[in-house]
Amino acid sequence: MLVLSQIRSFIMTDAEIKLEIERVIRSKITFWHFSTIDSTNAYAKIICRQRQLNTPVIIWSDQQTAGVGRFKRPFYSSQNGGLYLTVIFPHSRPDPQAIGLLTTGLAVATFNAILTVFKITTDLKWVNDLYLNHRKIAGILTEIGAQGALIVGIGINLYQQDFPSALKAIAGNLLTSQPSDEQRTSFLIQLVAEITRLTQTYTNHQHLAIYRRHLSFLGQSIQVQYGNQLFTGIASNINDFGELEMIDDQDHQLHTFNAGEITKIFD
Repeated sequence: MLVLSQIRSFIMTDAEIKLEIERVIRSKITFWHFSTIDSTNAYAKIICRQRQLNTPVIIWSDQQTAGVGRFKRPFYSSQNGGLYLTVIFPHSRPDPQAIGLLTTGLAVATFNAILTVFKITTDLKWVNDLYLNHRKIAGILTEIGAQGALIVGIGINLYQQDFPSALKAIAGNLLTSQPSDEQRTSFLIQLVAEITRLTQTYTNHQHLAIYRRHLSFLGQSIQVQYGNQLFTGIASNINDFGELEMIDDQDHQLHTFNAGEITKIFD
């Protein structure tokens, strides 16, 4: 786990934030901070098509008007209610065999950043959602852009004062009050540092120990949606490729999922 050597005790300008991130990750970056945007990931895909990129690009917004999560679901992103971030890593298309390691690793990177800055331990749900008190507080969306760029989008509910009625029963906040500007900035820098390091090391499997330790459902009965099919069984393991292993209730065989979604966890 990375820990920033110095937490600034005053409000930093965007130029200072950019310099601090460059110092921490030891790389030049392009840095954009928006007060509002439709979607940081959508903007990232445009940038990948229009520009020749050789160093990371960070797109940070205080609000998204059309944020999107996995399976193209809307991601509620109110003004200053969360942290909405996309990082482009040029020429970093992952090996298809290592996708599970990348996605589980990004969950651990986010987990580590939260723990470091806010001293809060969250739960993980396969593949890469973060939960607190049984409510989803963060989601991660990875996409491949033009020129083989890896696009990592992360949305985190820091403190949303209210959620739309459709989300009230399932969404939650990381914090119990609005973070200070200093906390928000420190968290942004720590998160970028963690995910940058992870993109360089995820194939070594080392993050899986933390991932397995903080999963909220191993040993429980679950329902998995894979394409148009539903499977029910006991979640037995996350293997060394970041894939979910489940003992199926119907045929009592071990099924391995490299993609999909856990739609129910039974008590």
